[in-house]
Amino acid sequence: MNDEADATQAIIYYNELQVKEIEVIININTLTCSELLITTITSTLTAKIKSLEKYKITIRGLTENKGYILQQKGITTIKGFTDVSIENLQINQKADNDQIGFTISHSSMNLITFNNVRFYRIPSTYFSNMLSFNFSYLDNQLSLIDTTFQGFSFNSKNLLFSIASSSTQSSKFDSFTFYFSNLQILDVGYFFYSHFSS
Repeated sequence: MNDEADATQAIIYYNELQVKEIEVIININTLTCSELLITTITSTLTAKIKSLEKYKITIRGLTENKGYILQQKGITTIKGFTDVSIENLQINQKADNDQIGFTISHSSMNLITFNNVRFYRIPSTYFSNMLSFNFSYLDNQLSLIDTTFQGFSFNSKNLLFSIASSSTQSSKFDSFTFYFSNLQILDVGYFFYSHFSS
């Protein structure tokens, strides 16, 4: 059997079982992981498994204390997951002019968590706005736990976090939770300019 036939058979099986939750884990097990190309992770599994309520992806360094480094070539795009967790990583630019961060979207996104993550670059007077986060259809919670931003500068016209709700009601952010625990902002200029849209 080929891979496509195996995948189709697995989807039929998961639908018969009425699977409610699936977690995908990507372990970074080398001390420095350097992207060759800009990373895009896309899945359409929630559209194919009708009973699926939680579809989580976790990208992590194997242990908290090892100092795993992910060198991003550009902004990583993650699509098709209801929950996203980035853990135990230091995220750096691969080159001084590479913009880094995450664009994350799903039609019904519940939770985005950054836990034990350090976004770092050597401060430069030549490049600003090199870190960006765009979250589309995030309806519940953004958590930054033991997260550090160091060495970035921004001008006031650019957003660090852009969050759009899937709700058409302007009051949707009344039930939205921002959870910050041990958040550090070091050597950063013009950090927060907030804008929320629904």
